[in-house]
Amino acid sequence: MHRYFMCLSYIGTSYCGVQSQGWVPVKTIHAAVKKAITESLKPENEVRLVICSRTDSGVHALSNTAHVDLLRKQHNTKSHLPRAYCPSFVTNMVNKYLLENKEGIRILNTRLVPGSFHCRYNAKGKQYIYRLAIIKDPTTLAAESAKNTRVGNLHDRMFPIFEYQRCTPIKVSPFDVNKFIEAAQVLEGEHDFASFAKAAAKNRPATLLCTKKKVDRIEVTVGRPLLEEHNRWASHYTFIDVEITGSGFLHHQVRLTIQQG
Repeated sequence: MHRYFMCLSYIGTSYCGVQSQGWVPVKTIHAAVKKAITESLKPENEVRLVICSRTDSGVHALSNTAHVDLLRKQHNTKSHLPRAYCPSFVTNMVNKYLLENKEGIRILNTRLVPGSFHCRYNAKGKQYIYRLAIIKDPTTLAAESAKNTRVGNLHDRMFPIFEYQRCTPIKVSPFDVNKFIEAAQVLEGEHDFASFAKAAAKNRPATLLCTKKKVDRIEVTVGRPLLEEHNRWASHYTFIDVEITGSGFLHHQVRLTIQQG
């Protein structure tokens, strides 16, 4: 048996988060990757996959990590030592299966690691990026909407299609970026983030959940739209990137941090 460390990337739009929901028949990242490993490599053991960050429904990942233990079938019965899969072979075979089955997931790379390694417990840090699209002048949209009352809200219609489900539109104006940065800096450091946790997490016994977390850094920078030169409506928005870095976060902590900022 050998343990493999994987980096994976995915578009989370069509998935109900990372974690499998037990008996509930929903499409998850965990279930899709586990099936891809099982079907493409056909190991002798039952595949037990662990994914580091259990992102929510619709969340994308540039680079999440996972580990899995695999026992390769031995075609040479004279050998008593189990042979490991070549890491690049694992990457290629799993990606081939994901591509053929139209899954929005790709394995970036695979490495052999010691059996004591754990992708979640040995992680040194995590980083989340939220992209905000802030409307510059809502009065312009209001005037255009008044001229086109039969076709619905103009803001929803003119929002750049390439940004759909890849950033959060902010319809309130004016939006004070400096105050947003000041509020974000208050949350840096170690605090009790119980009020930033999902209700279900708050109600768990204290012995099962520590709500004290350390946020190493919250950085707010000016971003840019995707394919800006091909979308005339992109100029109506200011794009902001919010990067939050820490050793770990509560369920919905990052999302609620952005909302309350």
